[in-house]
Amino acid sequence: MGTLLCGICSATGMADMEIYVDYPAGLWDFVSEGPVDKFNSEQVHSYEKSARFNLAPGKIATMYHTWSGEYTQNVVALGFWVYCATNDFNDVGFRVRIQNEAMRPEIRIGDHVNVPAGQWTYVELPLQAFHVVPGEKLHYTYFKAPTGITYWLDDIKLITRTPPLITTININQNNILAEVTRRSFGAGVMAHSMGFERDPTTWLLLREAGLTFVNFPGGVNVEYYDWRTSTNSANGSVFRVDTADYINSLNQIGADGMIAANYGSGTPQDAADWVQHANVLLTGNIKYWSLGNEPYQPGAYDIRPAPFRADADTYAQFCVEAIGLMKAVDPSIKIGISITPNEHSFAQRFSVTNPRTGQQVNGWAAVLLTRMREANVYPDYLDFHLFTMAPGKETDAVAFQMLDRLDFWIGSLKQMLQDYWDGPQEQTPIHLTETNSVFGDQGKISVSLTNALYLATQWGEMHERGVQSYVWWNVYEAYRTVGNYHETLYGWRNYTDRGLLAAGWPPGAPILYNTPHPTYYAMRIIGQFADPDDVVVECNSDNMLLKTYAVKSPNGRVR
Repeated sequence: MGTLLCGICSATGMADMEIYVDYPAGLWDFVSEGPVDKFNSEQVHSYEKSARFNLAPGKIATMYHTWSGEYTQNVVALGFWVYCATNDFNDVGFRVRIQNEAMRPEIRIGDHVNVPAGQWTYVELPLQAFHVVPGEKLHYTYFKAPTGITYWLDDIKLITRTPPLITTININQNNILAEVTRRSFGAGVMAHSMGFERDPTTWLLLREAGLTFVNFPGGVNVEYYDWRTSTNSANGSVFRVDTADYINSLNQIGADGMIAANYGSGTPQDAADWVQHANVLLTGNIKYWSLGNEPYQPGAYDIRPAPFRADADTYAQFCVEAIGLMKAVDPSIKIGISITPNEHSFAQRFSVTNPRTGQQVNGWAAVLLTRMREANVYPDYLDFHLFTMAPGKETDAVAFQMLDRLDFWIGSLKQMLQDYWDGPQEQTPIHLTETNSVFGDQGKISVSLTNALYLATQWGEMHERGVQSYVWWNVYEAYRTVGNYHETLYGWRNYTDRGLLAAGWPPGAPILYNTPHPTYYAMRIIGQFADPDDVVVECNSDNMLLKTYAVKSPNGRVR
C-alpha cells in the first residue's frame, strides 16, 4: 500500500463533457419534431456554427446520447448558450430521461435563468434542478415549446466538478490487475507497407519504440491476402511484404508475431497451410493466429454469396474447422476469433437465446458464441478491435472521456462470455489487436499530442481491465488531408496519418518517410514505464483529470 499527495495544474474546461461545438460531439446528437439545422451559421456564439431549432406549439426537440446514456458521476450541471429573438425561451419546458427509466419532472427554463430576447445568454442548469442524481446515466433531454419558437443553441457541455487542488494517489501493490507481456507493446503492419520488410532504419526505430508484437497482414488486406503468392485475390496486385519478409523483420526488430488468416476469400485449409508454411517451413514460431479481420462488417471483402456474407453462422463453421486443422499442424499456437462488443450489433439471419436472460437476440457475437458452444470448439482468445470516436464528431476532451467509458465495451464482452459459455471458457482472454482513436477518416487528431496521450491512457486503462494484448493501428499508413481539422482540435499539422511513422506515401508527400509521429513517442514512453513480466497493480487518483497507473517488476520495484 502507498499514498502520494501532489499539487496539480489543470487545463480549464478540459474536464467538461462537450455535447456541441460547431457539430454534435462524441456520442451526442439532435432530433426534433420541427426543422433542425445542426450546422447553422445565421446566429453563432463561437466559431462558425450553431444548432437552429424551429418548433410549433407543443412540439419537442431532443438532445440524446446515441448509446445508453452519459455517465454523470463527476457532473454538476448542464451548460449551454442560447439565442432567441423573443423572450419565449424562458417558457420552454425542459426535462430528461435516465437510462431505462421514465422521464423526470419538467422544469421551466425561466425559473432558473432569464433569457432576454435578441442576445446570446448562458444557461447553466444544476443536475438537481432537473431531478438527476450524480452517477445516473443521462440518456435524453427534451426542450418543449409552449408557443411557436425559433432558437439557437451553441457550446453545449456537461459541466464537471472542479478538480481538487491537492490530488491523492493511492497505490495498492498487492492487488495485481494484469500481467504485462510482450503482446502489450504491439502495432499492426499492412502487407503493402513500405520499408517494414527491408529497411534497417525502420527496424531500428521500431526497436527504439519498444515494439515487441506485430500484427500482419493488417486491416482490410486480411480478407483478400493470398499468402502463397503475396497477391491481392480481388485484383491480382502484388503486396510488398510476404510471409518470409514479415518473419525476417520480426527477427530484426526482436518482436513476436501475430497473423490474421484470410477468411473473406480463403478456406480453413488455406489457414492450416499458412501455419505449416510460417512455422514449419520458415520456422517463424508465430504463436498468435486470428481468423479474419472484422468479418462482421457489411463492407468486409467476402466472396461468399448472399446470405452467407458477413454471416456469424458461416463464420462459426469456418472457425470450428480451421481451429482443428491449424492445431493439427502446430498444437502450440493460440487462435482467436473476431468478436463484437455486444450481443445486438450486426443483426444476423438467425436468432439465439441468451442462456442467462432468456432473451432472443441476433447480433454477430451472440450467434457466434452460441455456435462455438454448440460445436464444443473454443478459441484461445477473443480478437477485439476498438476505435472509440466517430469521424467528424471528435474533440480533444471527448477523446479522453471515451476512455472513461471502456467498460461499455470490455464489461459487455466479459458479460457475454459469462452468459454464453461455461466453466473455464468464461475466462477466455480478450486481446485488443487493432485500436486507434477515430474510426473512418481521422483528421489532424491522428498526428497530434492528443492522440499520443490517448494511446498512453488507453494502454493503462486496458491493462487495468485485464486485456491481454495492445496493438496500435498501425506502423505505416499514408499522408492524407481527409477528416476533421476544426480549430478547436489541438495541433497545427494539416494532414492525417494513423501510422506511428510517416510512410512517405503517396509520392510527393511533404512529410518525410520515417518521420516519427507523436504516437511513436508515446509508445517509447510506455516502453520505459513498463516491461514484459511486470504486473499492473491498483493505482487510483481522486482527480478525474489525472490518470494514474502503476506496475511492479519481478524484483518488487513499483513504478
